[in-house]
Amino acid sequence: MADNVFSIDTSEIDRFERVVLQKAKAFAFPLAIQGTLNTLAFKSMQAGRKTIQEDFELRNKWTERSVRFDRTRTLKIADMVATVGSVADYMESQEEGETRTSKGKHGLRIPTGAAADQPQLFPRRGVIKKKYRRGQIKLANETGRIKARNRGQFILMSIRVASLRGQSPFVFLPFGSGNAGLYKIIPQGSAPPTRYKRGKKKFTRKNKWGRPRGKPGNERLILIHSFAHRTIKIIPTKWLKKNVEDVAGTMAVTFKQQADRVFDRLVK
Repeated sequence: MADNVFSIDTSEIDRFERVVLQKAKAFAFPLAIQGTLNTLAFKSMQAGRKTIQEDFELRNKWTERSVRFDRTRTLKIADMVATVGSVADYMESQEEGETRTSKGKHGLRIPTGAAADQPQLFPRRGVIKKKYRRGQIKLANETGRIKARNRGQFILMSIRVASLRGQSPFVFLPFGSGNAGLYKIIPQGSAPPTRYKRGKKKFTRKNKWGRPRGKPGNERLILIHSFAHRTIKIIPTKWLKKNVEDVAGTMAVTFKQQADRVFDRLVK
């Protein structure tokens, strides 16, 4: 019985394999790695935003939206870098922690809940109102305006001057026991009369800073900016690192998904 011999030309298959392997080396593997890095950076951004939304006291959407990622676009594997982070400077302090110390005579300036029209909240949750921002406030007891013999007299005179000057009811009061700060003064009660008598003589009250408002000693003080703390320690939250590490744990799965996607396109 004669043997049947079949001759099969595999040169086309070999050529096809070489072409596919060359494309894989030049494009497929770099594209898969590029897709993996970009996907991991994107997922880290999403996870970071979620952490900020759930764990932080947010006063607006800016902090959450400040977390962004930059994709890598090169196909040179050695140069591939995909980054994720926040464009807000203060988020670095939240990530790494920081100790801030006042360099001046008083403590650090910290806006209170009253500065956001939320006097009952601490810490405040709202944005500082424009009228209570640093550049908008004009002090009634600015340097040189009040000449007092001691701190107690300076505080009393400052409060009264702010009551008289309705257009600038803000004063810095150097209270002791950690109560130093920028206060808003609200006059209470009836103002003293402009004209008054002493015996048979009549007098007219003259005020250098304006018309009297409220009863002296009855003013209401609202703390707008506190200067009570000379040192503040910001505890590190690692809001970015912990999310990047969690996402990095899915690298193998993500690379397989990206490689399958690229090779499927390659063989079509």
